[in-house]
Amino acid sequence: MLSPYLRGFSKENLLRGLVAAVIVGTITLMILSPLVILLRMDFGSASESMSPFLIWLYSVLIWFVLITLFHAALHAFFAFLFDRGEKAFEQGDYVRAIRYLRWFSLGQNDHYDESGEAHRAHLSALLHLKQDAEAKRLAKRCEELGFETDLEGKD
Repeated sequence: MLSPYLRGFSKENLLRGLVAAVIVGTITLMILSPLVILLRMDFGSASESMSPFLIWLYSVLIWFVLITLFHAALHAFFAFLFDRGEKAFEQGDYVRAIRYLRWFSLGQNDHYDESGEAHRAHLSALLHLKQDAEAKRLAKRCEELGFETDLEGKD
């Protein structure tokens, strides 16, 4: 099992990065093809210029590196937020814990919290501060994601 800080380099995430790079690389080639044809006509013969396949291959490679590094950085950032949120929660600083852990419950960020620990800590901090409306919304989200909301371990 990879460290939470290195989870962005798992097989699944590398495969996602490769698929995204192939798609974006293909779109890049489609956008750059007219430019390559114009440059080929003006600046050299076909043997002196790069083939469309090489442009596509280099584009895919560059996009793969950029996408993978960005996604890995996001995983590391969310691992950092989780660590800080957990420490704040354990120290009884629920306001700070909510500030760090709320990012997991926004949009599509739930995949950065596969076990649901950040959601449960966030929910427990909300309940400690008597923010019932927000806690109810988060509890509903936890149920939709399949996370248990048993808070006995967090109290």
